[in-house]
Amino acid sequence: MAAPVISVPAALDQRVVHTTQSATTAQQSPFANIATIRRQLPIITAIPATPIVLPLPQEGIATPTLIGESIDLSKLSGADAIRYFVRFSAPYGGTLLGLRIDSPEAKGIRLGLQIEELPATVKIAFFTAESTTPVAASSIGSEITQLLAANRAAGDLSAEGQTYWSPVIAGETAIILIYIPNGINVDDVQLSIPKLSHLFQDPLSAQSASYCNLDVNCYADWKDEAGGVAKMIYTDHGYSYRCTGSLLNDSDNSTQIPYFLSANHCISTQTTASTLETEWFYQSSSCNGKTRDSRYTRLTGGAQLLYQSDATDTSFMKLNKQPPSGVLYFGWTTAIPAVNDNVIGIHHPDGDLKKISFGKIDAYQDCHASSADYFSCYSASSSTGDYLDIDWSSGTTEAGSSGSALLNNNSQVLGTLWGGNDSCYNTTGTSTYGRFDVAYNAGLKQWLSASDTSNITTPMTPLLTIPSVPTSISASDGTKTDRVQITWNVSTNASSYEIWRSTFNNTVLATKIGTSTTTTYDDVSAVAGTTYYYWVKAVNAAGTSGFSAFNSGYCAISTALSTISALTVNGMMSSGQIVTAGGANWYQFVVKTANYYVLETWSGTLSDNYMELYGPNSQTLILEEDDDDGLGNMAKITRWLTPGTYYVKIRAYSALKTGSYFIMIRRSYW
Repeated sequence: MAAPVISVPAALDQRVVHTTQSATTAQQSPFANIATIRRQLPIITAIPATPIVLPLPQEGIATPTLIGESIDLSKLSGADAIRYFVRFSAPYGGTLLGLRIDSPEAKGIRLGLQIEELPATVKIAFFTAESTTPVAASSIGSEITQLLAANRAAGDLSAEGQTYWSPVIAGETAIILIYIPNGINVDDVQLSIPKLSHLFQDPLSAQSASYCNLDVNCYADWKDEAGGVAKMIYTDHGYSYRCTGSLLNDSDNSTQIPYFLSANHCISTQTTASTLETEWFYQSSSCNGKTRDSRYTRLTGGAQLLYQSDATDTSFMKLNKQPPSGVLYFGWTTAIPAVNDNVIGIHHPDGDLKKISFGKIDAYQDCHASSADYFSCYSASSSTGDYLDIDWSSGTTEAGSSGSALLNNNSQVLGTLWGGNDSCYNTTGTSTYGRFDVAYNAGLKQWLSASDTSNITTPMTPLLTIPSVPTSISASDGTKTDRVQITWNVSTNASSYEIWRSTFNNTVLATKIGTSTTTTYDDVSAVAGTTYYYWVKAVNAAGTSGFSAFNSGYCAISTALSTISALTVNGMMSSGQIVTAGGANWYQFVVKTANYYVLETWSGTLSDNYMELYGPNSQTLILEEDDDDGLGNMAKITRWLTPGTYYVKIRAYSALKTGSYFIMIRRSYW
């Protein structure tokens, strides 16, 4: 008997505000004199054994994006490494040990501290070449030893399992200060720094993703969901990588456990999970903005690896520290995803500011790693395929997007990204995601289900969730002369619908024109002859869905010659006037001989217009459109035309503009 579907909504109510107490005099930083002692620190220079060669981007790989090379520090690899540190008196008592390590041309550095002995009250802080505050909160000895104990408990007794990796230190200089409180013997600190990770790519590399990626901040309906996605940086044997991960809600709404989902090919061992840094709200501050969101927060401290599987490329962790306030815990569902369902991805392509992609489930896949770096997939059914192929209609994924969640219209997780061959230059490619429902049944349910295990076999009481996005939007195409009629399918849990409209295919420019409690709406304000793009949102007490897919429509105009101006090929220039905002003018001309023809406009008081050419012998079959191939921002179309009657529609490029212009049609002789 098939297992019942369990659906967990996104935990919008699980936003946790974390407060900190201001420091008293007794709590002031022991690193307060960094500006003074920085100049007195000895310098160790990291020299790679071979020149660092930046990897070339590749498609279809099953390995995460490498952003940092491992470099050995031979001077600091022995038991006497601590002797290279200079000793200072700490401002409020105790001792400071300090050292500067340079890695020329690095964009960032992570230091690998191999710990032999570290008292619980010792503090370690890391600074850039110029900063007066640590790059992250100072690490306490007890926290570090707890991380390393988790590595040992997972079976890693190697030197790597005993290595604590510092937070990322921006630039080519890393300064380490070790604070030893009074009562602790300096000799009780036994550590070495046998290697560092030389980051050759800027960890804050905004504006690096390919051109067709979509800024998540341009889509207001997904602003909450964006808060559940984090950029990841982690280190494995000195090599640093980046991926994307997401917070997951469990089915007990009273909990606030920071479960974190990513890909197995990103993090598959506890030792690697212990190095994890997550960056929250690493996104633009405005649509297509260049500046970073003011809420940006970097979270250090690693994670506990709870479950990993290469069968679905799943890595499931619990962060060791709570994420910042304002984040969202994604919901999920164990329902089998259906081919052609709409899906969304929010991710960090090439480590860039957060992006969003829209598409559909294309197929089920049976996928396996074909080598250390690549995977191959074969067509499968819903019962045999552990992966989903996604065909993006807008946006794409890139290296760095690995591990990001695949979402349905209800903000519920359906899978995690393994890889793909899609790109801005290969729009026929697909992205491949491991199925969440398979991973849930294989192991995740022991953490994500409610404490009462009967929830696994008994359907849960449905919660009122935001309704699904409306589907099958249809707007009438000239079948009515007094309105455009919009229809759509019923959305689950919807109590009403919002209808949005724009003269451009862009939801950012859309305006809500009305509401309906049925699945039909008549747009009686539509200007005849103007093409509009329509979207529908579903509404209930829990909130409003995202935008539906668009559908365009128009209200027909009369085809009588008295309402359409006539143009004559090679005739005199005609003048035109857009009288009302959103208005349009129609023209008709006859072609008697097949040839190239030039249809061109010039500015009067209207300096930017838009032209659409229809025909032959049709006022609805569009042949071509243009907005600025003419002089300045005026429209111009050059096209081979066969004999017949053609129609031209002219409107202002901006729906708010009016004004005069000139138009002419001539035969081209080139």
